[in-house]
Amino acid sequence: MKAVGRWARSDYSAWWILKAKDCGERLEMRIVSAFSLTRERKLGMLKRIKSIQNVGRFRACAPARIEFGPITFVYGLNTYGKSTLGDIFSSLRSSDTSSIKARRTIPSDSTPQTIELSFAAEGQTETTVRYANGEWSKNFPAELSLHVFDDGFYHKNLFSSRQFTRATKEAFSSFVLGEQGVSKTKTITEKNKIKNELARDIAKITSHAFQEISDLPTFLALEILEPIETLEETVASLRTEYDSLRKQRGSIQKISVRKTLATTNWTTDFSHEFRAINTTLKESMKAHQEAARKAVADHIATTFQGERGAEAWIRQGLYYRKGDDCLFCGQHLSLDAMDLINIYEESFDTSFETNSKRINDALEASFIAINKPRITQLSSLITRNKEPLASYPELDDSEYFSTTVKFLESVEADIVDAIKEWDLHWPEFIQSLAIAVERKKETPNLPCPPADDFGLIQIEQNLTMLCSNYDSFVEYANSAIEQFKATVNIADLERKMTEIADQGKSIKTKISRIQLAPQCVEYVSMSARHKELADEIPALNLELIAEQSDFLSHYYKKINEYFKKFGSEDFDLVKGEDNRGHTPIFYLKVKYRDQDISERNLEQVFSESDRRALALSVFWAGVMGSEFGRLKNSIVVLDDPITSFDSNRMTSAHMEIVELSKSVRQILILSHFESGVAAFLNVYRNQLPIKLISITKTERSSDLTLPDVEIFISTEHEKRRAKIFDFISGETDIHSPGDLRVFFELELSLRFAQQIAKHEITEINLSDRIDRLHDNKIISSTVLNTAHQFRLVLNPTHHIWQSNNIEDQRNTARNLIAFIYAEFMPGA
Repeated sequence: MKAVGRWARSDYSAWWILKAKDCGERLEMRIVSAFSLTRERKLGMLKRIKSIQNVGRFRACAPARIEFGPITFVYGLNTYGKSTLGDIFSSLRSSDTSSIKARRTIPSDSTPQTIELSFAAEGQTETTVRYANGEWSKNFPAELSLHVFDDGFYHKNLFSSRQFTRATKEAFSSFVLGEQGVSKTKTITEKNKIKNELARDIAKITSHAFQEISDLPTFLALEILEPIETLEETVASLRTEYDSLRKQRGSIQKISVRKTLATTNWTTDFSHEFRAINTTLKESMKAHQEAARKAVADHIATTFQGERGAEAWIRQGLYYRKGDDCLFCGQHLSLDAMDLINIYEESFDTSFETNSKRINDALEASFIAINKPRITQLSSLITRNKEPLASYPELDDSEYFSTTVKFLESVEADIVDAIKEWDLHWPEFIQSLAIAVERKKETPNLPCPPADDFGLIQIEQNLTMLCSNYDSFVEYANSAIEQFKATVNIADLERKMTEIADQGKSIKTKISRIQLAPQCVEYVSMSARHKELADEIPALNLELIAEQSDFLSHYYKKINEYFKKFGSEDFDLVKGEDNRGHTPIFYLKVKYRDQDISERNLEQVFSESDRRALALSVFWAGVMGSEFGRLKNSIVVLDDPITSFDSNRMTSAHMEIVELSKSVRQILILSHFESGVAAFLNVYRNQLPIKLISITKTERSSDLTLPDVEIFISTEHEKRRAKIFDFISGETDIHSPGDLRVFFELELSLRFAQQIAKHEITEINLSDRIDRLHDNKIISSTVLNTAHQFRLVLNPTHHIWQSNNIEDQRNTARNLIAFIYAEFMPGA
């Protein structure tokens, strides 16, 4: 035989990936022949469960006499302990005992958890594998391989909350590749971890040792010829030179920020405000009202009889006048009369109040302006200018600057003298002025004598001249200062400092290279190893992909085949690959009728039955993909592979179980689906070595028993008939009157099914149905009468006969059965 493939599961547990040119049929014949041989040998398997103590429902279960067969069904209702058995086998396979510890029987007692499972070939010495003290014994037969399909497999390898997750994908990938297949993946994973750890260590040593190194490759490549002592002496010399230049730069920087002198900005506002006050003091209202008052006086003299009280009377009249009509006769006033009234109003207007306010405001403003601290400000400026004037010792040798300073100091002395003279006269002046202002405020409409300036105007004129000279010399001095600042060049100094700093940095780098020599050696070594792994890992990944390619293609093909066999024919499963993280993983991508299904929509597309069928398909492909030697030594445990909502998949699943039994040592099916188990037994019980074990529940504990297979697979009608026969034969005295009535009615429906359908006999009442059979000449009058007699006796409201002697009851049942099978039939 010329093989072009290989035993792929020598790496990935897939013996069936072997390909051979022109010899496929012969290869298949050899495999089938190998199956036949293995079936003839005495192979080891689970022989019995000796005991289960304090695990779930099994408080004290010791069914040692019950033996398991090559195909064994363990049937139990929900809550009886079926899933507990599944967890026991799963724990045995993985050595993870957490599920058993979590299933400690409630209420708990001091009895320890123990399990004893016996493995042996027929007629051979048994090996007991024990669970005790929280762990399994290490004597599980080495030649056996245990595979378990249960909810744990479903949730670990396929679905978490009805979705594919990163964790389930990783578990699926590990399951698909098998233990040997995962080894290379683990190698790649370990190398990836080492590479990442090296990257972290490189980053750590870089941040700790080389944090200040800007160009690390150049730093590592440095060859230092000078001894470290010589380099350190050079650095010290450069530091001294640099410090000297830095001090010079400091002085230059200080010169650039030295202040210049300020000008006085003197103004002659004092004399201006003083003159304004004197002008206000001289003002009166006499000229303003003189013409109007003369006209009123002439009018009073020529018109009034006696002048006493005339002005008061006129004022009162002006107050009460409204509009242009006379107050006494109501006639409209003439133009002459209106002119006279206007003269009255001009004579007696509000000018007095207005003038008083104006005088007060003008005096207040001028007094505030004249009282401002102009001399204090001037004195302060003279004092402040002394500091910048003395801060330029570098200009002491400048004749121009020195001469300017001398003139400036001379003018400054004259200004100080003038200020002293001002300060001497100021108190008396300001007091006198304040008195004059208050007097005018009291008599705003009368002229007041002018205020005396006490010679301050003359002093102000002197100060004006002196300040003008002072400001000129300040400008000369500032000009000399600016010229001096312009001659100072800081750029050359800083360029020299930069050159020294760069030279010092270069020498310090050499010193650091000598000091960090051990870290450099470590860094170079780690970097070389990191680069080696960075080159090696992609190559290993390519090798892994090449090795897995054929195997995975075949594996996914098998998953699709089983998925369709199990009833999900509209789906296609495609290989997905995720290279993120340390471990590349393979997973399932789903198509429905050639449309890609997003993982987030799987819950809406997959029914619960589809999800279980997919999990079963993955498991089946994995088991059947095991290496031939491992496959034939396998014990397969299937926990509810088919449930009541998988009825459409039941037959195909049963066929696959039968096919699988030809390849493995033993299959254990744990199920609560009674109809499914019965269906399997009905088809295969006479062809295959099938054992049926039932989980029963007592008040204290669940137990394993051997049920009667024939009774188990019987219909409810058949079971009821068997009970009646047992009662008639005397094997039991227990019976239910209701069973006889139900049995009678069902037999009527079965025996006359054709006639009932033909004549459309749809009556619900038993009496009516019997009558209709007679009306349509299906039964005779004799049979009619006898049927009604039994109907009345068995009527639920007339079960008086059940209180009769037991033999009388047994005789009634015997007569009913005799009637049904001898007389109660069409044409009778």
